[in-house]
Amino acid sequence: MKLIQSTDKTILCAAASCLLLMGGALSGAEPPAPASVTLPPVVAKVNGVEIGIDQFWGRILNTAGTAVLTSLVDEILLEQEADKVLGLAAKKGKVSSASKKFNKEIQERFQTFRKQFDDEKSFQAQLIASGITVEDINKQLRLDLIKEKLLEDKTKSNPAEIKSYFDQNQDRLAVPEMAHLKHILVSTEQEARDLLLALRVGADFELMARAKSLDQATKDRGGDLGFFAQGMLIPQLQERAFALEPEGVDIVRTNQGFHVIKVVEKRPAKQAVWDQETRENIEKLLKQAKFNQEYPKYIQGLRSQADIQVLLNR
Repeated sequence: MKLIQSTDKTILCAAASCLLLMGGALSGAEPPAPASVTLPPVVAKVNGVEIGIDQFWGRILNTAGTAVLTSLVDEILLEQEADKVLGLAAKKGKVSSASKKFNKEIQERFQTFRKQFDDEKSFQAQLIASGITVEDINKQLRLDLIKEKLLEDKTKSNPAEIKSYFDQNQDRLAVPEMAHLKHILVSTEQEARDLLLALRVGADFELMARAKSLDQATKDRGGDLGFFAQGMLIPQLQERAFALEPEGVDIVRTNQGFHVIKVVEKRPAKQAVWDQETRENIEKLLKQAKFNQEYPKYIQGLRSQADIQVLLNR
């Protein structure tokens, strides 16, 4: 269901979680080999026309083979460099102190990520829906941390850089007006009007949402959509949501149906303030920008120095 506009801010927020959900192993040990898959000579038939296994694999190799292989090569190069530079390699068969400290940091990051979910049930449900495992998450956390540590010196910012960014970007750093919304989605205008009338005479919004809403993603939490800033919602919802006062309810029609919305709370816009939190946020932003600039050069340098033999027969 599309209620949110696709903006740079929402894409960045989504990307942050998506990046964590890409791969896995908490220790430096090799993950277990995947079980072998046996495919039939003919993988599909379309009105009697066969799609053979050779055609199937050939298309996969042509469309994704190089990218997948490059990604696997880069992971090995980064692990090898981390062993040398960060001291993660085992010493005389024992896990190094640097590796123990490194793994502890991964565990802490995993716990921070895990706290985004209300409980273990919702966490496991998200894993199943995404087709990933805890090991996948930890593997990506490990890879991200390796990259971060290896490029640490290249991504630092000094106080003057941070202050300069603040001075030049105060409009972007300001906090916009925010509205906390709940909604009940129904299919007809009459249903929406009946709900609106019931709410205006005292019916409980959350109970009504659980009983009546067609939005499966929000009905179990009483229709709660969370906080939104100007520009994040689709126009129909935004116009009405920001016109209502807190506790106000109304009906909005979209291509999904009729939404009975409630404004739970509003937070006024705030100008950017030069404080510790702002400095830390700018530092993180600059670090990411520098990383995006430096990492391609760094990994290319590792590739150029490595003995890489591509044996894939394409």
